[in-house]
Amino acid sequence: MHSIQLLAQLVKTNINTDSKQRSLDDMIKQKTKKYASTDPRQVKLSESIVKDLIIECGLPVPLIDQNGFKNFMQTVDPI
Repeated sequence: MHSIQLLAQLVKTNINTDSKQRSLDDMIKQKTKKYASTDPRQVKLSESIVKDLIIECGLPVPLIDQNGFKNFMQTVDPI
């Protein structure tokens, strides 16, 4: 139990030994940013979804609207 209290105190006080490193509290509160539609990473992900999943695997296009797919993509690319 003591280690949990210590961790909670560290997060609460934002103790940070590296000034470039964000605190855990900041990371938890961070809003998810989306790529611009022309961002090279976005283009590559979109092309891969269409080519590899929709065409090659024969998965239905509405797959991208399902929560499971969105959760998977958040795991793949957690921006």
